[in-house]
Amino acid sequence: MSTSFQQLANFIWSVTDLLRGPYPPPQYETGETTLKRIEPHRLAALVLEDLQRYPESAISDIRQRIGGEIHPKQVKRALEELIERSAVRFEGNNRWRRYWVAS
Repeated sequence: MSTSFQQLANFIWSVTDLLRGPYPPPQYETGETTLKRIEPHRLAALVLEDLQRYPESAISDIRQRIGGEIHPKQVKRALEELIERSAVRFEGNNRWRRYWVAS
């Protein structure tokens, strides 16, 4: 009975290998961080570093410098979190809002 079980297991694994195809596994399986899937705390650190180098920046400028593939709402959420923690301050409304590192 163990040989038939082993044959069945080998058959199942051969089918899964066929279904996977010759393609390498996606990056999320290797644990690598990409800018599209960056963790919020890492994004906040990037935004803070950018604002230290380039004060009085608009959100679009920040996003362009740290990585265009990051969604604008992610950058906005990171900025809102930094403002809530009093690490960043801003002036202006909506489109004309500019950000600085709080002193």
